[in-house]
Amino acid sequence: MMPRRQEAQTTPAGRSSKFRGVTLFRPTGKWRSQISLQGKTISLGEYVTQEEAAAAFDKAVLYKDGCKAKLNFPSEYYAEDMSSLTALSWAEVVAALRLGARSSQSHTSAFRGVSLLRQTGRWHAQRAQVHLGFFS
Repeated sequence: MMPRRQEAQTTPAGRSSKFRGVTLFRPTGKWRSQISLQGKTISLGEYVTQEEAAAAFDKAVLYKDGCKAKLNFPSEYYAEDMSSLTALSWAEVVAALRLGARSSQSHTSAFRGVSLLRQTGRWHAQRAQVHLGFFS
């Protein structure tokens, strides 16, 4: 019998990804990148592809752990990005990664709290985890 984590990696309909720090957020169908720091989970944004989310996780882990970090991709891929990120604080790194997530999204709204649900093709409004409705 295979371990549960390996089963989740091979299940295409599951929420797991083959990459560290990446999960599928089903309501939007986007890949969420997250990292744990001092017992707290910090979102690094939602991305269209698993690879983009994995790259965001890698950059955050490299900033946090340096050369001893366990990455999804070889560290050479991030040499150029890391030179600019090292001058920033942790909060600025997280903000930069989240901004990159917003700019990579397709079908996004210019309004805060509004997203397009891929399953229904309708806009979803949400404020502070309170569902406000679906709109055409």
